[in-house]
Amino acid sequence: MKRIFLLVMMIFAITNVQAQWSLTTEAGLTAAKSVDYNKWRAGVKVGLGVEYQFTPVFFSIKSGINYTQRGFSIDNLSYLNTEKEFFGNSAVKLTRHFLQLPVMGQFSFAVAEDVRLNIAAGPYFAVQVGEKYEMTNWEYHFNESAPNGVYYPGYGAFLPSYGYGEYYYSGGYGYSSYGYYTKQLNSGSNKFDWGATASLGVEVKQWVMNLGYDISLGKEFEWDQIDAKYHTVSLLVGYKFKIGK
Repeated sequence: MKRIFLLVMMIFAITNVQAQWSLTTEAGLTAAKSVDYNKWRAGVKVGLGVEYQFTPVFFSIKSGINYTQRGFSIDNLSYLNTEKEFFGNSAVKLTRHFLQLPVMGQFSFAVAEDVRLNIAAGPYFAVQVGEKYEMTNWEYHFNESAPNGVYYPGYGAFLPSYGYGEYYYSGGYGYSSYGYYTKQLNSGSNKFDWGATASLGVEVKQWVMNLGYDISLGKEFEWDQIDAKYHTVSLLVGYKFKIGK
């Protein structure tokens, strides 16, 4: 990440045409979806952008540093142990926290006085700075007495197994105890990510609003392949500070 940042700064430094620097603070909301699971996850994105505006003003190079989130949730993973002593459901939730550095070329078009339309695209590089990986299990045990248990009298009771249909249990009288627990785990995810990013924005005087899209292409886990992992859309609002040539 440090080498990439230095490379971007060198590109800016060796350009000898007339230009203007600006800094933009941005914040907003994101919606991310893993390609493996059909569930969108809400998140936040905040950042500080740096822009090098060339003359004429229709082209610039943008970079900066952003905090963003990606992850997935899986509900209703059913399981039954090999001895058929219990069955249950699992729910998994992974939230990954990233510092993300985009490198984008931007084209800007004047549409009215003090109003510009901006279109930008390029790669991004990201480093994971934290994660929260939770697994919650709901378990049903046969022939166990518990205060919150459900009593199944008789022989050959049919018990719902939540994903396996009805499971025929021939254990006679007993309780089916119910409980749940949550574990904080290490997902073993790859700490580096990369992909492509694009944005469409409106700039009114020094206020900016950007609709963005990221596609994550890096390996999420070591056994993964390099292909699409996440689709993320974002809506950010910010303010641009022009700091001169």
